[in-house]
Amino acid sequence: MDDQKNLKQDVYGWGAVGHNIIVRLAQSQLIDSTSEWIRSLTSWNFNGNLSAIASWADDILYPDTNPTDYRNWQWSRELHYVIIPDWSCEYKAERDCIDDRCIVGAIKNYTKRLETELDNIQQKEAFYFLIHFMGDIHQPLHAGFRSDRGGNSILGYFMNETSQTNLHTLWDSGLIMMRLQRDFQQNISHYYDHIYQLMLNQSSLS
Repeated sequence: MDDQKNLKQDVYGWGAVGHNIIVRLAQSQLIDSTSEWIRSLTSWNFNGNLSAIASWADDILYPDTNPTDYRNWQWSRELHYVIIPDWSCEYKAERDCIDDRCIVGAIKNYTKRLETELDNIQQKEAFYFLIHFMGDIHQPLHAGFRSDRGGNSILGYFMNETSQTNLHTLWDSGLIMMRLQRDFQQNISHYYDHIYQLMLNQSSLS
């Protein structure tokens, strides 16, 4: 548990842009009945738009995005990642996710909650967590080593920047923002269209 506490700062997978693109790609593959179910579950003003809620599980943790209630959500911090022993490169639930208090256990738990007869508020919360954690778990540093805190302790000057950053932040948002600025004039929709086409091309090869 101490190791998990040590990783609690700056561990969240992808920045808002990364989560936005991930859920838009996922949403493009949904069948009509699933899209309708999502619209019935999410808040009316979102109209089933998953990108509007993709960063909710991060936003609830901070006073600048959730000033009145952020303290009540601190229990969810350790659900964004899993810590494994250095260089073991192997996940063991009984060692790495005690009481399901890691991202793997969280995905399992919230998937089950969506399959049960819970009220709308509980199902909505489970869904909001789930779509975010599915993005987080595809950020490799969210299966982080104890010693480097999921890349947070690996510091350096990347991409000719004059200010120091860490490997986790670079992966979360630095590389994405560099690509947005360099190749897509900071237009997220154009970046999404590019990745979407790559996804379709890859699917046609499989």
